[in-house]
Amino acid sequence: MNPDQIYGGIAAEFNFTMPTCNADSGGSVSAKLVGGSSSVEIPSDNVEGSGTAWTLTIPAALTADLPSGSYTLLLLATPSGEVERVVARVAVQILAADATDLRTTARVTLEALQATLAGKATSDQTSISYNGRSISRMTFDDLQKAIGVQKRIVKAEENTAAGIGKIQSVALGFVNA
Repeated sequence: MNPDQIYGGIAAEFNFTMPTCNADSGGSVSAKLVGGSSSVEIPSDNVEGSGTAWTLTIPAALTADLPSGSYTLLLLATPSGEVERVVARVAVQILAADATDLRTTARVTLEALQATLAGKATSDQTSISYNGRSISRMTFDDLQKAIGVQKRIVKAEENTAAGIGKIQSVALGFVNA
């Protein structure tokens, strides 16, 4: 599935099928990101094709400098021996690197709880609300329990993102024979 949002500083990959433009027959594809007053050419070595299947990678270095806003990704195809023409327009939202918080809700909640425990919470952090849940005026024990739960949730998310499944612990006992 092609992304409809691109985060600044992170590469994005798009996959397309273009029946009229065959890479094996000498066809080529180029791409541009157009938005507001800016137009950015995607380097040609970031477009690869095999038959009528094409993969476009927008490099992280290119997205890092783009301001937030609505953009159009233009795909320009040049079938073998023909003239270049626009074959696809894809709307994408660019979220600038400096304005993007990539932390999960669980990570944000954990950090707010830890700040509260450390006594460094701001007044809006001492009573937080995420996804319809709110936390306020917790006892020390409840706060520690909540931090433990959030740590497990964050660890599970990080393991899933890293492709690591659930790790099971097994206790072994040895018997003298």
